[in-house]
Amino acid sequence: METPKIENQTPNVLKDFEAKHGEGKVKLIVLSNADGENLAVHIQKPDRKALSDYMVWIDKDALKAYKLIISKCLLDKHDEVNADDEFFIATGLAIASLMPIGSFEIKND
Repeated sequence: METPKIENQTPNVLKDFEAKHGEGKVKLIVLSNADGENLAVHIQKPDRKALSDYMVWIDKDALKAYKLIISKCLLDKHDEVNADDEFFIATGLAIASLMPIGSFEIKND
């Protein structure tokens, strides 16, 4: 896949989002659809409240779960993402992939 040109991006966009939402919590992702269109958007790592809302709905109504997580974590280009089903689902999956999952070890077995 050819690297898409990221339009309307300045070197400070990511820094501006990180200043507002926290350093290391903002990611730039490039979405692609079947028509070969690409869209670069910024997302933030979901917080505990966003994770909770997502987890309540993911097994009952995945579309609602995606709407919730996208509304809380997509930082720009909302209209473009919501207008294209492939961009919408890809954005939801990208945000879900940022969900922090800790590890554990059971000691008394």
